[in-house]
Amino acid sequence: MNFIDRLLAYARLLPALFAMIQGFVQQIESLFPEGGNGATKLAKLRELLAGVWGQFEDVFGKFEAAWPLLNALIASAVTLFNAAGVFKKSGGKQ
Repeated sequence: MNFIDRLLAYARLLPALFAMIQGFVQQIESLFPEGGNGATKLAKLRELLAGVWGQFEDVFGKFEAAWPLLNALIASAVTLFNAAGVFKKSGGKQ
């Protein structure tokens, strides 16, 4: 798959991918609700996504190449949930 085809595939996939990542972020947060575990939560999300992505590498390329995009989507989802007060902050604040 050439660069343009991969870019178009990502563009079509992005809305569904963001919704999936939001769900994964919420699931991981429910498993590790304490604040201050961002690195652990991100590592668990990365493991989960790598496993799922591995099923589609022939279509979307290597996971490591996609990780910057996925990491940005995760950061956006976490920022959104933090701004909405969904997740607890360190020290028990919301």
